[in-house]
Amino acid sequence: MVEAVVFRSNQSYFFFLIFVDMRVTHGCINTGNYFDDPGFVPYMTRYEAEGDVKGAVLINPGGDVQFRSETTEGQEVAQKLSSLGYVTFVVHYRVRPYTMQEGVLDLARAVRYVRSHADDY
Repeated sequence: MVEAVVFRSNQSYFFFLIFVDMRVTHGCINTGNYFDDPGFVPYMTRYEAEGDVKGAVLINPGGDVQFRSETTEGQEVAQKLSSLGYVTFVVHYRVRPYTMQEGVLDLARAVRYVRSHADDY
């Protein structure tokens, strides 16, 4: 259901469409066109280092902000680096329907988290 509202203020006319449909007023619904559901919360998957710990690596699987290549660019890379002595974190950052800016914020938060907990790893 759509309602149109027109009002005049200082010789200008304003036209608004008010969407009364629940899907519009309460966010979007994943119709299969999105990699993540609209309520997705970013997280990291940690892989422990084998042997002496040499450092930590954050892995951000690519996909042009449309998806994350979590298996080939995430899990497989993390397992290899873990076998070489690195604690690795695969960052599951926000992608479509979110923008690149939100994904970058997720990555920055992941870096801050790992740095602040470096002694734990």
